[in-house]
Amino acid sequence: MMLPWTRAPLLLLRQPGLLVAVLAGAFVAVLPAAAAPLFLSSARTATLHTQLDNTCAARAGLHVQSQLGFRDIPGDRGVTRLDPAAATAVHRQRHAAVTREITATPGMAAPSTTVFAATAVAGGLRGGQETGPLEGAQVWLVGRDGATDHLAPLQGPDGTGVWIPRSLATRYGLGVGDELRFATLRPAPSNNGPPVDPAAAPAPVRVAAVYADLTAFGDDGYWCTLQALYGYRMGKELFDQTILSVIYTDVATVLRVGTASTLSTGNEYVDAPLADQRPTVPAAHVAAARVDDLRGRVLHEYPANGGWFRANVITSVGRSADRAELVYDTLRDTTAPATVAGVLIGLVVVAAAAVYWVQRREREVRALAAHGVGPGALAGKAVLEACGALVAGAALALAVAGALVRAFGPSPELSGEAWPFAVLVAAAGLVAVLATTAVGVALRVRGMTDVSPGRRRLRLRWLPWELLPAGAAALTWWLLGGGTSRSALLGSVAHVPLRLVVVPVLGFLALVGLGARLGAWWIASRLSSRSAPRRPGLLLALRRIARPVAASVLLGAVTAVPVAMTGFGATVTDSIRLTLDAKAAVILGSETVASLDRDVPVPPELADRATPVLRLTRVLVGGIETDVLGIDPATFARGAFWSSQLPGPSLDALVADLSTDLGAGVAYGPLPAGTHDVRVFGERQFTVDVRTTRLLPGSRGGYPVLLVHRDALAGATRWAEPQLWVRGDPAAAAADLARADVPVVALTRTADSYGDSLYEPVTYTFRYLIALNVFAGLVVAAGLLLYVEARTPVYRRGYVILRRLGLRRRAHAVALVLETALPMGAGLLFGLLLAAAATAATRSELDLAPGSPPGPLIAVPTGVVLTILAVVVGVAAASSAFAHVRTVRAKPGEVLRIV
Repeated sequence: MMLPWTRAPLLLLRQPGLLVAVLAGAFVAVLPAAAAPLFLSSARTATLHTQLDNTCAARAGLHVQSQLGFRDIPGDRGVTRLDPAAATAVHRQRHAAVTREITATPGMAAPSTTVFAATAVAGGLRGGQETGPLEGAQVWLVGRDGATDHLAPLQGPDGTGVWIPRSLATRYGLGVGDELRFATLRPAPSNNGPPVDPAAAPAPVRVAAVYADLTAFGDDGYWCTLQALYGYRMGKELFDQTILSVIYTDVATVLRVGTASTLSTGNEYVDAPLADQRPTVPAAHVAAARVDDLRGRVLHEYPANGGWFRANVITSVGRSADRAELVYDTLRDTTAPATVAGVLIGLVVVAAAAVYWVQRREREVRALAAHGVGPGALAGKAVLEACGALVAGAALALAVAGALVRAFGPSPELSGEAWPFAVLVAAAGLVAVLATTAVGVALRVRGMTDVSPGRRRLRLRWLPWELLPAGAAALTWWLLGGGTSRSALLGSVAHVPLRLVVVPVLGFLALVGLGARLGAWWIASRLSSRSAPRRPGLLLALRRIARPVAASVLLGAVTAVPVAMTGFGATVTDSIRLTLDAKAAVILGSETVASLDRDVPVPPELADRATPVLRLTRVLVGGIETDVLGIDPATFARGAFWSSQLPGPSLDALVADLSTDLGAGVAYGPLPAGTHDVRVFGERQFTVDVRTTRLLPGSRGGYPVLLVHRDALAGATRWAEPQLWVRGDPAAAAADLARADVPVVALTRTADSYGDSLYEPVTYTFRYLIALNVFAGLVVAAGLLLYVEARTPVYRRGYVILRRLGLRRRAHAVALVLETALPMGAGLLFGLLLAAAATAATRSELDLAPGSPPGPLIAVPTGVVLTILAVVVGVAAASSAFAHVRTVRAKPGEVLRIV
């Protein structure tokens, strides 16, 4: 014989609809609680990985920079000058010692060494003929073992020697088999060129191959520590933007060339990335401690008093891990209110499921209450019966939370402590679910006795309880403030203002409550007094809506709140991202800006979304430092960023005058209107008649920007930086530029302006809001399931009786659809209206960087709205069809016997 506490959980199996409703209630209540710690761990890991991905692998691990005299070795007693063989042996001994220390450290990958210097081609053989000095042929000579495996040969390779870029080979007519002799090596380029040491022994090198230039692909991770070579500016004048060609070879060749002269000096890099380049944050803290210990041991191998030869160690894994912790703390504060709101909404569904349990067991409950069983005992009975379904719902919520975070979270990798913490939070949520079930049942059965209370009952339903969340919303808006950043010793990170997350939820609850109260009054006063419609399906639907008006209003409210949260969350998500993208695009000029080594026409692949620009940086216009952009007015609007929400006329209208008047210009910023001279290096280049506008793309660093026709630049063109501005997807733009073989020096995208920056938590908050939108849809589905299950007995009794009176099945189906669709449709419209009103009221809060233009832009989430509409229509149709099928299959004899 089964005991009551072992038999109770099995009773719910006899009522699958109630079982599913109870399980769904626990699921929607525990899901946000279980997902929160997993999401935070995912965001923390993603922050770390984003920083490590945007950092050289060697700089994340261990990157040693030092300058060396190829023949001069600093020591305790000064500098010792060695012969070439001894100097080479010293370099190799130090390299071996550093390599041993790195390889002996757990978690470090094998190191690589790069020795490089700036030099000039002092002479050589070209086609067997002496070339003499190649005028202006300063180059970088880089020695890195294995580097040629990462180059694309266009000629050769043939034997050993150096690999020269195609641009250098074309300029001086060099090819495979030619021979080069270099001047003395220097750590950096010289305006006068490096000297030639007449006492140096000849050290010619042979050209082994010609490779495709790397300037367009310099962001490849293998070359990242050498990025300065592809855009070197140190010691140069502003407009002298010469980029030296890079010649690659092995370390031994550079040492042979360098030790040939006592005057040669150069640079040495030792790169040791982490073995696991995408660790979790706890593992990153461990790696940072190991790297810090390794740092001291590596520096011991270099001269302690080497002066300018002293080594410098760079590592960022520790700082990256600390920043990830800051993002974690920031997101925790932002997402906690939303998580609590989600749990409370889920507990409302649990309470509704508890009331539904009482309704389905009403006869049994009344019989037990009549025999003296109190509310507490009945609540315990309900918990015993529902505990199995509640535990299953909580377990399912935990599993689904993990799957959702892995599939849609910032990163699928979670820290080791995330799952235990999620289990504890889910267990706490389960306890809250059990308590809510017990309290809900106890309150519902409190009046189910044979004795009516003698005291006067309070009309609690007439109390304006919706004023409570309204007052809480006003108080929260005032207390939380509108801060959008959080600072620490290692920097700042931005976050969505807390009140932008909390206040709309409270406001939605208050306004939906008020709307439900007014809707119930309107339904009771209008539908009961108006003449009956002639169509039986419509008549039946309206009567069913009016009779249990509380249930109908609740169905509309349960639809309105998630729709409002979803619409508002999606609008906030898209609007903040659109505003950040717009700010970055206004600064850059477009979504993608390609800096070129020479002016080229727009390739056919980009003709419909690109424009050429000649940029003069910080020249004097009327005595004011200004960025002057030489544009093509016919194509400028195709490639430059603009939006209809930005202030001022369209780009076509702004630059229309430039097409016909080369002396005209349009400016934005602190540059007054009028006629001004444009001067470069103090020399007047041209005169421009300036008119001003409220905003222009391409304004950087707070300097004014002036647009003129590119033909107006005339002689100033030689100082201008040629660019291509490309609209649209940056990844597609980069691919098209590569296919067209455009001579790109640097590629800048809007994402570079806030990726791996203080806006990371905003990006991750977006994803959390989207996850809450999914949760809101689950609440709607669970609420509708409870509604349909609660109404099923009424449907069966009414259908059996009405069929005897001649009601057709089609009319009954129409009645069910309208009974569900009308309240849900009203809730849908009201929710969208609330979302629009909340967006308009909080528009100023959507600008996380108010110091830079433009202001907040609103992105209407058309796709989300259409999805919401489709989901509401689909859920209403499916639930109505489900209820109709269950109703028409009822046996009249059984239904009438129960009646």
